[in-house]
Amino acid sequence: MSEPGYSFYLSKWKDHQNTIQHIRETVFVKEFGFSRNQIISDSDPDCYHVLAYDGDGNTIGTGCIHPNGEIGQIAILPSWRGRTIGKAILIYLLHIAKTLHLPSVWVNAVEPTTRFYQSKNFELTDESRHIEGVHYRKMVHLIETQKTIN
Repeated sequence: MSEPGYSFYLSKWKDHQNTIQHIRETVFVKEFGFSRNQIISDSDPDCYHVLAYDGDGNTIGTGCIHPNGEIGQIAILPSWRGRTIGKAILIYLLHIAKTLHLPSVWVNAVEPTTRFYQSKNFELTDESRHIEGVHYRKMVHLIETQKTIN
């Protein structure tokens, strides 16, 4: 039985590729029916990957951000949803964006997830695309910069 709570770890693709792929395959391929081609990107090695772990050290979720500001592949195992882990991963990714001094970030969201991103101050754009029968909407979030007093 799992200990309560969860923790996060920042990683590169080369260090945790198998673990990240396993979470993505469990959520996106097995649960939502995406193809395996849609869960791995050529840009994964360039991304910062966040892994979420339960109290026993088991991986329960993941997400990533590309240095250009694209957020992607936030996936939480079904038994851990509804416990703010997706929100926490997104906050971690937004913190990385601030560290990289990015003015904004974006995500190509599938329709069911647009409400989640809107609740986190992402705005829908007019851009959309279809890939292998899946409709994606581009959503943008402006990064707040700290203001200094002169």
